[in-house]
Amino acid sequence: MDYRLSMTNDPEALQKFLQNAQSIYDSTSNKVHMKNPMLFDMGVAIEDFNSEALVKKHIKTFHKRYRLVMVAEYFEESLILLRDLLCWTTEDVVVFKLNTRKDDSIVSLTEKAKQNIRDWNNGDVLLYEHFNRTIQKTIDDYGRSRMAQRSPHSERKLRNCTRSASKQTKLIRRKAISRSGSRLAYTSMLSFSRRNRTGTRTARA
Repeated sequence: MDYRLSMTNDPEALQKFLQNAQSIYDSTSNKVHMKNPMLFDMGVAIEDFNSEALVKKHIKTFHKRYRLVMVAEYFEESLILLRDLLCWTTEDVVVFKLNTRKDDSIVSLTEKAKQNIRDWNNGDVLLYEHFNRTIQKTIDDYGRSRMAQRSPHSERKLRNCTRSASKQTKLIRRKAISRSGSRLAYTSMLSFSRRNRTGTRTARA
Protein backbone atom coordinates (compact mmCIF):
# COMPACT_ATOMS: atom_id res chain seq x y z
CA MET A 1 0.00 0.00 0.00
CA ASP A 2 1.04 3.59 -0.38
CA TYR A 3 4.12 4.56 1.61
CA ARG A 4 2.14 7.49 2.99
CA LEU A 5 0.06 5.06 5.04
CA SER A 6 3.05 3.01 6.23
CA MET A 7 1.56 -0.10 4.63
CA THR A 8 4.09 -0.63 1.84
CA ASN A 9 4.72 -4.33 2.52
CA ASP A 10 1.37 -5.20 4.08
CA PRO A 11 -0.53 -7.76 1.93
CA GLU A 12 -3.78 -6.72 3.63
CA ALA A 13 -3.20 -3.01 3.07
CA LEU A 14 -5.97 -2.56 0.50
CA GLN A 15 -8.54 -4.31 2.67
CA LYS A 16 -7.55 -2.25 5.70
CA PHE A 17 -7.79 0.95 3.71
CA LEU A 18 -11.21 0.13 2.29
CA GLN A 19 -12.58 -0.67 5.76
CA ASN A 20 -11.85 2.87 6.91
CA ALA A 21 -11.18 4.74 3.67
CA GLN A 22 -12.87 8.06 4.45
CA SER A 23 -11.21 8.44 7.84
CA ILE A 24 -7.76 7.61 6.46
CA TYR A 25 -8.32 9.92 3.51
CA ASP A 26 -9.41 12.83 5.69
CA SER A 27 -6.40 12.46 7.99
CA THR A 28 -3.86 12.42 5.15
CA SER A 29 -2.46 15.72 3.89
CA ASN A 30 -1.20 14.35 0.55
CA LYS A 31 -4.31 12.95 -1.13
CA VAL A 32 -2.86 12.51 -4.64
CA HIS A 33 -4.25 9.36 -6.31
CA MET A 34 -5.92 8.15 -3.13
CA LYS A 35 -9.36 8.68 -4.64
CA ASN A 36 -10.57 8.93 -8.24
CA PRO A 37 -7.05 8.88 -9.74
CA MET A 38 -8.31 9.10 -13.33
CA LEU A 39 -10.29 12.26 -12.60
CA PHE A 40 -7.27 13.67 -10.78
CA ASP A 41 -5.04 13.00 -13.80
CA MET A 42 -7.61 14.74 -15.99
CA GLY A 43 -7.21 17.86 -13.88
CA VAL A 44 -10.37 17.68 -11.78
CA ALA A 45 -9.97 19.37 -8.40
CA ILE A 46 -10.11 17.07 -5.38
CA GLU A 47 -12.78 19.34 -3.91
CA ASP A 48 -15.12 18.37 -6.76
CA PHE A 49 -14.94 14.63 -6.12
CA ASN A 50 -17.82 14.58 -3.65
CA SER A 51 -20.26 16.30 -6.01
CA GLU A 52 -21.79 13.99 -8.59
CA ALA A 53 -23.17 17.01 -10.45
CA LEU A 54 -19.71 18.57 -10.76
CA VAL A 55 -18.13 15.27 -11.81
CA LYS A 56 -20.74 14.85 -14.54
CA LYS A 57 -20.10 18.43 -15.64
CA HIS A 58 -16.40 17.68 -15.99
CA ILE A 59 -17.16 14.49 -17.94
CA LYS A 60 -19.40 16.48 -20.28
CA THR A 61 -16.51 18.90 -20.85
CA PHE A 62 -14.13 16.02 -21.61
CA HIS A 63 -16.64 14.55 -24.03
CA LYS A 64 -16.75 17.82 -25.98
CA ARG A 65 -12.98 18.32 -25.84
CA TYR A 66 -11.76 14.91 -27.00
CA ARG A 67 -12.86 13.28 -30.24
CA LEU A 68 -11.61 9.91 -29.08
CA VAL A 69 -10.94 8.49 -25.63
CA MET A 70 -9.21 5.11 -25.78
CA VAL A 71 -10.29 2.37 -23.38
CA ALA A 72 -7.83 -0.29 -22.21
CA GLU A 73 -10.29 -3.18 -22.55
CA TYR A 74 -10.73 -2.22 -26.20
CA PHE A 75 -7.13 -1.29 -26.89
CA GLU A 76 -6.89 -2.83 -30.36
CA GLU A 77 -10.19 -1.28 -31.42
CA SER A 78 -9.04 2.04 -29.96
CA LEU A 79 -5.83 1.90 -32.01
CA ILE A 80 -7.79 1.24 -35.20
CA LEU A 81 -10.04 4.22 -34.48
CA LEU A 82 -7.02 6.38 -33.65
CA ARG A 83 -5.26 5.29 -36.85
CA ASP A 84 -8.22 6.27 -39.01
CA LEU A 85 -8.88 9.49 -37.11
CA LEU A 86 -5.29 10.69 -37.65
CA CYS A 87 -5.00 9.25 -41.18
CA TRP A 88 -2.15 7.00 -40.06
CA THR A 89 -1.09 3.67 -41.48
CA THR A 90 -0.91 0.31 -39.74
CA GLU A 91 2.83 0.85 -39.33
CA ASP A 92 2.13 3.91 -37.20
CA VAL A 93 0.18 1.95 -34.60
CA VAL A 94 2.25 -1.22 -34.30
CA VAL A 95 2.76 -1.93 -30.59
CA PHE A 96 4.93 -4.27 -28.56
CA LYS A 97 3.74 -5.90 -25.38
CA LEU A 98 6.31 -5.12 -22.68
CA ASN A 99 6.45 -5.11 -18.87
CA THR A 100 3.00 -6.63 -18.50
CA ARG A 101 2.00 -8.07 -15.17
CA LYS A 102 2.32 -11.83 -14.89
CA ASP A 103 -0.86 -13.79 -14.22
CA ASP A 104 0.50 -15.22 -10.99
CA SER A 105 1.08 -11.71 -9.62
CA ILE A 106 -2.56 -10.66 -9.94
CA VAL A 107 -4.43 -10.68 -6.63
CA SER A 108 -8.06 -11.82 -6.76
CA LEU A 109 -10.54 -9.57 -4.98
CA THR A 110 -13.82 -10.53 -3.41
CA GLU A 111 -17.00 -9.09 -4.88
CA LYS A 112 -17.41 -7.02 -1.72
CA ALA A 113 -13.92 -5.55 -2.12
CA LYS A 114 -14.62 -4.74 -5.77
CA GLN A 115 -17.83 -2.98 -4.82
CA ASN A 116 -16.05 -1.05 -2.06
CA ILE A 117 -13.48 0.13 -4.60
CA ARG A 118 -16.22 1.20 -6.99
CA ASP A 119 -18.04 3.04 -4.21
CA TRP A 120 -14.87 4.79 -3.08
CA ASN A 121 -13.87 5.79 -6.62
CA ASN A 122 -17.39 6.60 -7.71
CA GLY A 123 -16.23 9.55 -9.79
CA ASP A 124 -13.86 7.38 -11.80
CA VAL A 125 -16.66 4.87 -12.27
CA LEU A 126 -18.83 7.58 -13.82
CA LEU A 127 -15.93 8.63 -16.07
CA TYR A 128 -15.20 5.06 -17.15
CA GLU A 129 -18.83 4.12 -17.76
CA HIS A 130 -19.39 7.23 -19.89
CA PHE A 131 -16.44 6.66 -22.18
CA ASN A 132 -17.01 2.93 -22.25
CA ARG A 133 -20.46 3.63 -23.68
CA THR A 134 -18.96 6.22 -26.02
CA ILE A 135 -16.36 3.89 -27.50
CA GLN A 136 -18.92 1.12 -27.87
CA LYS A 137 -21.05 3.47 -29.96
CA THR A 138 -18.00 4.59 -31.94
CA ILE A 139 -17.10 0.97 -32.67
CA ASP A 140 -20.70 0.27 -33.74
CA ASP A 141 -20.65 3.31 -36.03
CA TYR A 142 -17.34 2.18 -37.51
CA GLY A 143 -18.71 -1.32 -38.02
CA ARG A 144 -17.76 -4.27 -35.84
CA SER A 145 -17.47 -6.64 -38.80
CA ARG A 146 -15.31 -4.10 -40.63
CA MET A 147 -13.10 -3.74 -37.56
CA ALA A 148 -12.83 -7.49 -37.06
CA GLN A 149 -11.76 -8.15 -40.63
CA ARG A 150 -8.07 -8.83 -41.12
CA SER A 151 -7.16 -9.46 -44.75
CA PRO A 152 -4.05 -11.56 -45.50
CA HIS A 153 -2.40 -8.39 -46.85
CA SER A 154 -3.07 -6.50 -43.59
CA GLU A 155 -1.79 -9.36 -41.48
CA ARG A 156 1.30 -9.69 -43.66
CA LYS A 157 1.92 -5.96 -43.47
CA LEU A 158 1.61 -5.99 -39.70
CA ARG A 159 4.13 -8.83 -39.41
CA ASN A 160 6.50 -7.03 -41.78
CA CYS A 161 6.22 -3.82 -39.76
CA THR A 162 7.00 -5.70 -36.57
CA ARG A 163 10.03 -7.45 -38.09
CA SER A 164 11.26 -4.21 -39.66
CA ALA A 165 11.03 -2.27 -36.39
CA SER A 166 12.79 -5.05 -34.51
CA LYS A 167 15.61 -5.24 -37.07
CA GLN A 168 16.07 -1.47 -37.07
CA THR A 169 16.31 -1.36 -33.29
CA LYS A 170 18.91 -4.15 -33.25
CA LEU A 171 20.91 -2.46 -36.00
CA ILE A 172 20.98 0.87 -34.17
CA ARG A 173 22.04 -0.87 -30.98
CA ARG A 174 24.92 -2.74 -32.69
CA LYS A 175 26.19 0.40 -34.41
CA ALA A 176 26.07 2.51 -31.26
CA ILE A 177 27.77 -0.02 -29.03
CA SER A 178 30.44 -0.83 -31.62
CA ARG A 179 31.29 2.86 -31.97
CA SER A 180 31.47 3.79 -28.31
CA GLY A 181 31.16 0.61 -26.29
CA SER A 182 28.47 2.36 -24.33
CA ARG A 183 24.72 1.96 -24.00
CA LEU A 184 24.34 5.72 -23.62
CA ALA A 185 25.12 6.24 -27.29
CA TYR A 186 22.57 3.56 -28.17
CA THR A 187 19.89 5.41 -26.22
CA SER A 188 20.75 8.69 -27.95
CA MET A 189 20.75 7.14 -31.42
CA LEU A 190 17.48 5.33 -30.81
CA SER A 191 15.91 8.58 -29.63
CA PHE A 192 17.26 10.36 -32.72
CA SER A 193 15.86 7.63 -34.97
CA ARG A 194 12.44 7.89 -33.35
CA ARG A 195 12.44 11.66 -33.82
CA ASN A 196 13.31 11.19 -37.48
CA ARG A 197 10.51 8.69 -37.96
CA THR A 198 8.09 11.05 -36.22
CA GLY A 199 9.15 13.91 -38.49
CA THR A 200 8.73 11.77 -41.59
CA ARG A 201 5.35 10.61 -40.39
CA THR A 202 4.17 14.17 -39.75
CA ALA A 203 5.28 15.31 -43.16
CA ARG A 204 3.53 12.38 -44.79
CA ALA A 205 0.29 13.08 -42.93
